[in-house]
Amino acid sequence: MRPLTPDDPTHLGGYRLTAHLGSGALGPVFAGVREDGGAAAVRAVRAEDAADPAFHSLLDREAEIVARIRNRFVVPLLGHDLAAAHPWTASAYVSGPSLLDLVHRTGPLPASALAHIARGLAEALDHVHAAGTIHLGLTPAHVLVDAAGPRLVDAGIRRAADGARITSPGDSVYWAPEHLPGDRSAPTDDLYSLGAVLAFAATGRAPSGNGPAALVDALRAGSAGAASPLPDALTACLDVRPEHRPSAAELLRALGGPLPDDPEPWLPSRARALVARFEEDSATALRTARPGPGTGQDPAAGAATDAREPAAPQPRLEGRPADRPGAVPASPRREHPGTGSGPATGSGSGFRSPAATRAPRAARRRRVAVRIAAAAGAAVLFVTTGLAVTATLSSEDVQPADVQAPDCSSPVGIDPALAPTEEPRTRFSPDVPFRLSFSPNGSVLAVSQVGGVDLWDWDRSSPLAAIPTDGSVVPPSPVSFSPNGCVLVHGGPDGAAVTDLPTGEATRVGGGSAVHSVAFSPDGGTLAVGVEGDPDNRLLHLLDPATGETVSALAGSARLGALRYSADGGTLVGSEDNAGFAVWRLDRPGDVSLIGDGSGSEAFAVLPDGSGILLVQSDRVVLVDPGTGEVEREFVPPPGDGVLVDVAYSRSTGRVLAARLDAAMGAESVVAWDVRTAERVRLAEDPPAVYPMVLSPSGNHLAGLRAGSHDIAVYDMDFSLVGVLAQ
Repeated sequence: MRPLTPDDPTHLGGYRLTAHLGSGALGPVFAGVREDGGAAAVRAVRAEDAADPAFHSLLDREAEIVARIRNRFVVPLLGHDLAAAHPWTASAYVSGPSLLDLVHRTGPLPASALAHIARGLAEALDHVHAAGTIHLGLTPAHVLVDAAGPRLVDAGIRRAADGARITSPGDSVYWAPEHLPGDRSAPTDDLYSLGAVLAFAATGRAPSGNGPAALVDALRAGSAGAASPLPDALTACLDVRPEHRPSAAELLRALGGPLPDDPEPWLPSRARALVARFEEDSATALRTARPGPGTGQDPAAGAATDAREPAAPQPRLEGRPADRPGAVPASPRREHPGTGSGPATGSGSGFRSPAATRAPRAARRRRVAVRIAAAAGAAVLFVTTGLAVTATLSSEDVQPADVQAPDCSSPVGIDPALAPTEEPRTRFSPDVPFRLSFSPNGSVLAVSQVGGVDLWDWDRSSPLAAIPTDGSVVPPSPVSFSPNGCVLVHGGPDGAAVTDLPTGEATRVGGGSAVHSVAFSPDGGTLAVGVEGDPDNRLLHLLDPATGETVSALAGSARLGALRYSADGGTLVGSEDNAGFAVWRLDRPGDVSLIGDGSGSEAFAVLPDGSGILLVQSDRVVLVDPGTGEVEREFVPPPGDGVLVDVAYSRSTGRVLAARLDAAMGAESVVAWDVRTAERVRLAEDPPAVYPMVLSPSGNHLAGLRAGSHDIAVYDMDFSLVGVLAQ
């Protein structure tokens, strides 16, 4: 969820739009409120899709069918008008994240939560199939999660889109093997998709191309040790032979029948907290509208109200929604009788109170040390218990929900005394140096500028903290978070500055020389700092973050502008001013190699296993062996006048991303390749133009300075805009 931007519509179909919820194959989705307070998720359907005769007729037919469905886990379609000047659909509003977002942010779900979701979705599909239709779009993005259970969205819409062959990239991994868009389909298609969705929820990974057996193995691994009928039941769902799959009703009986009307808390604590946050955000978004004009504004908004009052007061849209009577608004919009939505309300979140007193420096350092040691200990726990992260996934993707390291990089984990006292900067000239860094879980974006570091909850577009820095460090030092997000470190003229985010307490380590670059090791046990003025030219110091003492000092040939670890912690790479890239293999700390073309650019990325380094070299990106310096692969952009200026690696997609600038230093676009084949990857029709850019640790989000608007925006890996830093 993000605030509206000037490019977003402000009204659609009689709804006043208040926030952007996401994007899909058919177009962006917004939170909308009618004049009577009824809330909805309103989709702005792309004109080319709305004009498709097949989609038009199929949606009309499907809407009549799904209007008959009365089930707590099926989100009703409230109305649609594909013939309007600005085509739209509206569904009942659910105050909860998608299953995709929930798992990405909080980790795979335990067996008990998987069983709860399976029972809820089996019940939903049973009602959908009994009504005489099929969903044909069951993916983690089409399941919303609230306190009561899973909510299946886009019933009717997805089948109409499938019939018109309108699909989203990535959906096909959840399709049954026999399914082709627009071809004949059966309810068993949905059962296979349900099994694939639950395999994702159990593992944090999208189904691979290895076939149903791999999905079954992944699901069994996610439910290991639990006495549950779930693995066996879903093995049947994932059978490659559709005739061997159960019906939704048979699956529901096998899993124990329908869920109780008022279930006990069923999500792990971290997932419950995320759902509660979405409820708060939804309540705020549905109360607040962005003033000012926008594209697609409906001049008649406010006048196009419902023709008849609802038969009963509309309940709050949270928890378990009852089967509600609803209003039937006036023509020409197609509204579906028997459905309705009500206003969502809720209270805002608050910060915990600040510490009453400030401890002496030694005590402060001890507290910081405890937080860093806790992060390192948690990292060791994950490895020793067999929960180590794979080379292509981060802790955001696979960290189990019931074994979590503490994470302080969130609004409730930051001392309110660090809150900004004036509005933070949100517009940047390309000539003004700044650096971007994501927190370990990807929820906080740090903007390092000359004189200070601003921390943002980018999803809410909310500033969290303003941390002053010494303005003499130019360009500003990029920050590094400890693995649990509790400690933030940045360079300074007299050592590295350390801020304990939960208490706001600050101290310094590695004093005596200027520090221009910092990086925590992935396990939190080492803080690497690039120093200036070492008499023996040992310009990389490895510190014990618990004590601040230098453990070892490694040789370098020039000042280090940026430091980056591989995800396994075995390789450390630094960009050297006017020299190239220094590579330290930390199992051989005395062995340093120098690679690169001497540009000293900070445009480089390290593969998670340390086996390669991506560098911008002239008109292409190259993958270099860190041991030999030899080029192993080249990534060549399409012809054009732009030059490559930045590179990053997305662990979640396996893509190499590069930013390209035109001759006038205005960002042109982002270019992408498959890291294994070096083949170009087709992105969105209009990929973002951002520079500088940074990827979240999981590789699920990209942030950067947008050309033209000069603000900092966040995109998902479909390159849909999901956040903008703005007041």
